[in-house]
Amino acid sequence: MFLLFFLLKLNMSSLVNVKRLIQKIKEDPSIRVPKQGFWVIVKGAESMCRKYTDVSIPFRQDSNFLWLCGIDKPEYTAAFHIGTGELIVVPP
Repeated sequence: MFLLFFLLKLNMSSLVNVKRLIQKIKEDPSIRVPKQGFWVIVKGAESMCRKYTDVSIPFRQDSNFLWLCGIDKPEYTAAFHIGTGELIVVPP
């Protein structure tokens, strides 16, 4: 599995979760996976401010993104390839 990440430490359980998700997608009969595979893009949660103020709401990462990547920082995006298992994490 090829990894490209920018000053992040992805823990091993996150990599296992990506592999497990790829396997589930490949085994699902309702999803036709082409021979060359395809990319799945997952966007993390964004930081938010309260209306009409400069006070920010405490950040809470999307639970699916947190499970998949283990990243608890706002505005990150992850993409993984069904086929090669390549994982790319894009910082904001």
